[in-house]
Amino acid sequence: VRFLLEQHAAGAQALQVFESVGAEVLTQAHFYEFAFPYMAQIAERVKDKLPNVPLVGFSKGTPYAFEALAQTKYDCLGLDWTVDPAVVRKQVGDRVSLQGNLDSAAIYAEPDTIRGEVKKMLDAFGTQKYVANFGHGCNPDFDPERVDAFVKAVQQLSLQAST
Repeated sequence: VRFLLEQHAAGAQALQVFESVGAEVLTQAHFYEFAFPYMAQIAERVKDKLPNVPLVGFSKGTPYAFEALAQTKYDCLGLDWTVDPAVVRKQVGDRVSLQGNLDSAAIYAEPDTIRGEVKKMLDAFGTQKYVANFGHGCNPDFDPERVDAFVKAVQQLSLQAST
């Protein structure tokens, strides 16, 4: 919690909690016993200190946990590339925003392919309460021009969808 508070003190305008490996080593029952309570506790303690700072909770590989995570103090849930945002939106309603979830491997493709993948992603999210992002981070060898193609596709297609 202190680390997140210090990130804000250093200028971060939004904060994100990552639980990236639990699903790889924990059963669903063990996730709820050993990871979820701490994710919820971190959110509660951070929001008690910083109620107006957006807080994202990202839990890779745990589609069964979205409804429970939406009941915590997270403002937004990060989605990895393996889940369908439309399904998650039905599960959580409008309680939280959603973030994600382009498969990072798409950035190795040609710009037209990237644009097509972005369109599929945005169509699945709909037009309300989402943040376009990768489903699990950037790789060091990403070509900046391909990342730029992703950003431009998000901007252009989001604008088209909202008009």
